[in-house]
Amino acid sequence: MKTEDLVSDITAHAVAVRRILVSRFFHERFAGVIQRGILEGYKLEEDSSWAPGDLAGQLFGLYEQEVLSIIEDVRTRRHTLVNLGAADGYYGVGLVATGSFGQSVCYELSEAGREHLKRVAERNKVTELVQILGGAGPDFPRELHHRNVPIEQCLILSDVEGAEFDIFTPECLNALKGAEIIIELHDFLVDDGETRRKTLLAAAEANFEATVVRMGARDLSVIPELAGLNDSDRWLICSEGRAQLMSWLHLRPR
Repeated sequence: MKTEDLVSDITAHAVAVRRILVSRFFHERFAGVIQRGILEGYKLEEDSSWAPGDLAGQLFGLYEQEVLSIIEDVRTRRHTLVNLGAADGYYGVGLVATGSFGQSVCYELSEAGREHLKRVAERNKVTELVQILGGAGPDFPRELHHRNVPIEQCLILSDVEGAEFDIFTPECLNALKGAEIIIELHDFLVDDGETRRKTLLAAAEANFEATVVRMGARDLSVIPELAGLNDSDRWLICSEGRAQLMSWLHLRPR
């Protein structure tokens, strides 16, 4: 291995470990309770994050700030959150527990993930308001209909690591007319990703106003709890450990 490759590997590992240490520090300081944003007051269990280095960003309302901003606007006109790739329940349980949505439908492919979602919903006393299902396919709008979930009352939030290009077919998107949708884009994880991204965007524009939202700046000067932190740790809290600059497709009904 070349020296520069070895140094790169070592420093990347050190950064990842430092993010976890900083996250643990603030998680303990605030007993896991989110301090800012629309999820303020929601308690993050340390074992509930699939990426422990993200905990600090979540506690300060910095994690996926672009998504949170859209949700903050949408929640006043939508009753149900439909979360594809619900993972640890950060959105699917958290947004119900804090009153942003009246109920949620959580799709999660992993059996272990579904069991975890059940435990988190129980801890937050929202079991009856959170439906937990398996992986979503392109026919999930039909399943929502069968469960008496009105599409026009839904915000659909998708984070399915590249499966979005298989799920959100033209037929699926047509069935979702009336919903508001946020899709995390993972074209860099799939073959022919650029083409598939363009195909998805074209299909979406047939029924929705489509906007691509990219990860932007973070203003840490408004968070007094971070004022005494050294610069390196402060900005590590903004890192989400991404492989590249992330983007989301925001679809609004025409």
